[in-house]
Amino acid sequence: MVVRREGSTIRRYCHIGTGNYHPKTARLYEDVSLLTALPEIGADLTDLFNSLTGYSRKTQYRNLLVAPYSIRPVIIERIDAEVARALRGEDHYLRRLRDWKMSADIDTMRPRSTQLYAQLCGWTLARAHARSGDRVAISAYLSNSTTFDNALADFAETYADQNEHDRSALAAGAAGTVQAQSNL
Repeated sequence: MVVRREGSTIRRYCHIGTGNYHPKTARLYEDVSLLTALPEIGADLTDLFNSLTGYSRKTQYRNLLVAPYSIRPVIIERIDAEVARALRGEDHYLRRLRDWKMSADIDTMRPRSTQLYAQLCGWTLARAHARSGDRVAISAYLSNSTTFDNALADFAETYADQNEHDRSALAAGAAGTVQAQSNL
């Protein structure tokens, strides 16, 4: 966090992320970061730094999820919401389903939810191994099926289409501004 006086006010520029950007783990998963000057994020980070340095005992924050206090229940709640979206046939996305810190509560899942969760875990694990370049681990997922070949071809076509779309949108906005969209 960078704190600076701008005119008569104090402004906080914050960089927060999901990891430590270690070069070896960067091949297995992506760290996500945010650079923001939102006052509510700056206030939360100030409170967190005060807690980490012993000036405060605060454990709940307005916007931040901080381990070990608030992150597990909220992430479980969000995983359950994504599984519910998937079961309704709606767009959904689960990124990192299992690391040695937490996972969904499979004991309370219905059979269809458990099956979907297992598929998503398999997909996530296969993706991580594929990014590692470990040919033995990759081969263990592929077997003799053509499913992977077809999925890879579908992905390549979709990725190329998205790149063309993004480039066109960026080129169109080069003379003016590019509109950011969310919840697509």
